[in-house]
Amino acid sequence: MDENQIGLQAVLDDADFVKGSSDYIAKMGEMDSETSSASSGMAGGFSIIDGAILELGAKITDFAFGAMKDLVGAIGSFITEASDAERGQVKLATVINSTGGAAGITAEDVNALATAYQNTTEFTDDAVVSASSVLLKYTSLGKDVFPNALQATLDMAAAMGTDAAGAAQALGMAMEDPVGAAGKLKRAGVMLTDEQKDMIKTMVDAGDQAGAQQIILDAVAKSVGGTAAAMGDTFGGKLTIFNNQMDNMKESIGNAIIPALTPLIGTFTDLAMNVLPPLIEQFTAWLQPALTDLASTASTNLVPALMTVADWVTGTLVPVLQTVWTWIATNLPPAITALANFWTTTLYPALVVVGDWMTTTLFPAMQVLFDWLATNLPPAISALANFWTTTLLPAIMAVAAWVTGTLIPTLTTIWTWIATTLPPAIQTLADFWTLTLQPALLTVYDWINTYLVPIFVKIGELFNVTLTLAITALTKVWNEDLLPALTKIWDYISTNLNPIFEKIGTILSVTVGPAIGDFVKNVLGALETTLGSISKKIQDVIDWVQTLIDKLSGVSIPPAIMGNSPSPFEVSLVGIADALGAVTSEVGKLNTGFSVGPIAGGAGGGSSVSNNSTLNLNMPTTVNGQMDVAFLQALIVQTVRDAMATG
Repeated sequence: MDENQIGLQAVLDDADFVKGSSDYIAKMGEMDSETSSASSGMAGGFSIIDGAILELGAKITDFAFGAMKDLVGAIGSFITEASDAERGQVKLATVINSTGGAAGITAEDVNALATAYQNTTEFTDDAVVSASSVLLKYTSLGKDVFPNALQATLDMAAAMGTDAAGAAQALGMAMEDPVGAAGKLKRAGVMLTDEQKDMIKTMVDAGDQAGAQQIILDAVAKSVGGTAAAMGDTFGGKLTIFNNQMDNMKESIGNAIIPALTPLIGTFTDLAMNVLPPLIEQFTAWLQPALTDLASTASTNLVPALMTVADWVTGTLVPVLQTVWTWIATNLPPAITALANFWTTTLYPALVVVGDWMTTTLFPAMQVLFDWLATNLPPAISALANFWTTTLLPAIMAVAAWVTGTLIPTLTTIWTWIATTLPPAIQTLADFWTLTLQPALLTVYDWINTYLVPIFVKIGELFNVTLTLAITALTKVWNEDLLPALTKIWDYISTNLNPIFEKIGTILSVTVGPAIGDFVKNVLGALETTLGSISKKIQDVIDWVQTLIDKLSGVSIPPAIMGNSPSPFEVSLVGIADALGAVTSEVGKLNTGFSVGPIAGGAGGGSSVSNNSTLNLNMPTTVNGQMDVAFLQALIVQTVRDAMATG
């Protein structure tokens, strides 16, 4: 066959066509019935699912809002603790800078002392830092005196039940003016003897300020020394220390959060400074006329309404109240007399009986209970205190140390790794998509749109033309030849052959019927067994093929294809444009062969139709690209007639 020709071969079989159409219609009916049944079931199922989803959504919403509220509260407490500590550190640094470090004490020294006192007293490290800031304002305190002064401050605060900063203020003033310290310390509960006062004056006159201060510290130590540590060693003190440690943990978490929030707070502050003033100005401009209108409305409408209310009170309410009072004056005294009789004759005797029962029965029972509690409760509390001191508190402290020493640094390291590694990886993927994969996909799409789509369009045009012609020719053959012939054949069968078939049927039912029954039983039964065995073998083959498919599905791409960039896979994508360009020249040749031209031997030529049931059409391409439609119809009709005549 010439490479510029297209061969089309069609085999006509009406019986299979009619049977296939009937089967198709029956299957469509079954599918419609099954679809209706499935739709009904899905409607009921969806109604149940809707209810379950609504209930689940409500529970999830409640849980989410509750969790969010708790989370916001926790984060707020973390930030509060960290902010308070930050303020204390700023105040401490300011005092040290303003005094030029006269005491020789650094912020690190103060923080170390604060941590130590927090572990042994009821004072938090922030309270100790605050007291230290007050003491450092008094520049006469030296480096050697300051630790003892801080200890005396905490003892005075614990003994007096005041805050550490207040006690530091009182002690600092006394240390700054040792001669006048007696009056100040007396208000704090510390008494100086006359001998101590004389020694202080003598040392100050001699310029020994530190010696005078030491006498004051000795007097404080003698009066209240060790109070802070003793209070911290009680059960309540240990509980306070535990709570302080928990607050310290919150402070650590808050310190990690504040750096991230600080820029955001600055942004909101700038927004408030730049946006809120114009809004307030607009609101004020709107509010003044609104208040004026309100006052005008009140004078116009509200005053008359109040006058109406006053008239109702004097004309209606007061008479009603007078009537009620008259009723009370008439009926209340008898009711009070009845209540008095009830108290005297009933309630009071009952209360006397209850009092006697409590005195003779309840109070003795309560005394027995109190005695039992006094005997058994202290050992139980002591056991709990020992468990707290020796087991639970050390465990909590260990967990806190692990969180601050291990967990937070680990999370910081992970975050640093993510911030360092993830952006370059994302950029590499983006470059691969932009520079390699996307251009390759665009090249494939352009090639398909340029070369394959025109081929499919030509095939569609060819199929549309030939199918229309074939249906037209078959319709003509049916109306002019096949239908009249079938009508004549049916008339002949009805008139001549039916009586013969009826007689043959009678003979067959008597003679041949039993023979066929034996044949079905003996021969077809064995055949059915054989076919069953064959079916099992076929199923085994199907299972084997499915196993092979499963194994092939699990085959992974070799590592060599997906190696380091650029991988062989990437190289193949980069070169796909060149490969498609090579194919394009060959497809161009094939595309020219799909132009439909006139049929060989058309108008003006003889028919080359063979006398059998197979129709061969050769359609060479011509210059004008047009098809001889009339000749093609005649050719199909003649072929069908020849096939019927041969049959």
